Amino acid sequence: IMTKEENRGRYECLMEGGRVVQSCLLEHLHEHLNAEIVLGTIRSRTEAEAWLRCSFLATSQGEAGVAAARDLVEAALESMAKPGLALVAQGTGGVLQTTRSGRLMSKFYLAFASMQRLSSVLSREQEVELPNLLAVPCDCKELSETMLRVSEKRVLNTLNKSKNGDIIRFPLKEKVNSAEMKVYILLQAVLGVLPISDPSLSHEATHLVKLAQRLATCLVEMVMHHSQAKANLALVTNSYLLLKSLTCGLWENSCHVIKQMPKVGPVLTSALITAGFTSFSAIAAANPRLLELAAGKAPPFGSRVVEFARQLPQYSLEVGR
Repeated sequence: IMTKEENRGRYECLMEGGRVVQSCLLEHLHEHLNAEIVLGTIRSRTEAEAWLRCSFLATSQGEAGVAAARDLVEAALESMAKPGLALVAQGTGGVLQTTRSGRLMSKFYLAFASMQRLSSVLSREQEVELPNLLAVPCDCKELSETMLRVSEKRVLNTLNKSKNGDIIRFPLKEKVNSAEMKVYILLQAVLGVLPISDPSLSHEATHLVKLAQRLATCLVEMVMHHSQAKANLALVTNSYLLLKSLTCGLWENSCHVIKQMPKVGPVLTSALITAGFTSFSAIAAANPRLLELAAGKAPPFGSRVVEFARQLPQYSLEVGR
């Protein structure tokens, strides 16, 4: 092993097996405990304590770890049963029962802190607007662990505020100085089909959209099964719009609709927009040859695009009294 002199002791310790291995279960106790309750492996506090005593977290600390298992389980279950989130509930005879929130947390593999952040939206009126809801996944643990590098700030600030180019839909008032702000800008850059000059940021943005989509899906399910939240029309509408945008990779009012078609990128999309094809209805009614002329493509490109647009389901809503 070739390394610096100051790192020599570290690698020698690894080779001799002298490094102490510690458990990370305590940092994720809520997530693992909830998953076991959802699966039915743990059905009571006694079983939860026995499960924790058999873990490496408890056995590695000897008698002290085994004795502390009860206190850790009690503290975790108490925080998981708080009103507003209630991942678990206690039934008759002290049986632990999972709740809808607990099943959603397990289904979408979300952190306990993320579930707390999502549940905070259900009872707050000021967070129902679309820019506020977009900021919610950015604060969650799954996305907030993203690192902000000094070299990325120039690109991010240009996307946020630029006099010469396109900017994001909901710009920030301040310059980028946190990981949450970075995620907030990158998500909007993808949804707005804005060019990201940094290749590493562009790749990271695609990954962040997938994570945000998982969080938005959980948020929608939480809203629709919450007695008070589902009566808030603005919250229901904007949460669905956010999920729709993240799923399609476009804002709900975007003109880049044809970008959803396989093998059609930003260049072809921009060419069709310049020619006036800004909606699926306009594309479905267009002459395939005109599409090929606008995109600079040979047949049967236009026919495939028209067929793709015509295969999409058409919905209509009639409201009467």
